[in-house]
Amino acid sequence: MTVQADEYLAGQAIAAGNYEEAVRLLRPLAERNSAYALLTLGWIYETDATGTPDKNAALAFYKDAAAQGSATAYLYLGWFLQSAGEEIEARAAFERGAQLNDDECKSVLVRLANNADEKLAAKALEEEAYEEAVRLLQPLAERNSAYALLCLGSIYERGVTGAPDNEAARSYYERAAAQGRADAYCALGLLLSGQGEDAQARAAFEGGAERGHAESMSRLGWIIVKGRGGPTDLDAGSAWLEKAAAKGHTFARIHLLVIEEGKARSILRKLAIRMKRVPLVIRWIRERSRNASSKT
Repeated sequence: MTVQADEYLAGQAIAAGNYEEAVRLLRPLAERNSAYALLTLGWIYETDATGTPDKNAALAFYKDAAAQGSATAYLYLGWFLQSAGEEIEARAAFERGAQLNDDECKSVLVRLANNADEKLAAKALEEEAYEEAVRLLQPLAERNSAYALLCLGSIYERGVTGAPDNEAARSYYERAAAQGRADAYCALGLLLSGQGEDAQARAAFEGGAERGHAESMSRLGWIIVKGRGGPTDLDAGSAWLEKAAAKGHTFARIHLLVIEEGKARSILRKLAIRMKRVPLVIRWIRERSRNASSKT
């Protein structure tokens, strides 16, 4: 049989979960330097597919597959080395895969570069070296790092490097949200709400809420209850507040009590509910104070 036919049979065995049979078929292929066989055997031994993991064998198979010029093998080799803490060797593998025009290797290298620069920027922010942070964050933002976009949005909104620039902040938040950052949707919603753009703020909070962000759920719930930026819907708004409260969000718990107080008929019941709010309001103030401190 041809190499391609044997590779097909091995693939069928793997699809059926018959890894022992796959190994039996792949070993002769590996001896004939089939990159597919070498790469697949590496994966089988790394992932314990046969119940007998062998990291040394996996590494050897990946290296042999890479030696055949397989860009995918360099990707798998890089991941293997990265998981073993061999960062320098892993980067070298990803770089070789990128040279062979593997898009995923290229993406990994971008993420690695971003991670290193993001750590430097985070350190500058922690030390309140905001000009240095901006210098580090701008190239990351050009590479569409959601972290950098969100940080720059906050920097320009708060004006820590000069006068506040809400237009720049909005642009950065919008770009971060486009990367799928739920907290960016929330930051954008808060900025828009502060500017009186309630319909846009409502849409932004909805984007964050749909991604499971508790603060966004809470803000969306309250804005719907109040009818800001769209129709009033007490039931829908309360449902979002309840979801946020289930995640432990203090703001949501406070406003659920506000709604409950509004429905109460007796003065005593209203007072009792109001007293429940007091410790939550104190907690909320402390949380906001801590959050503000962490951003400076």
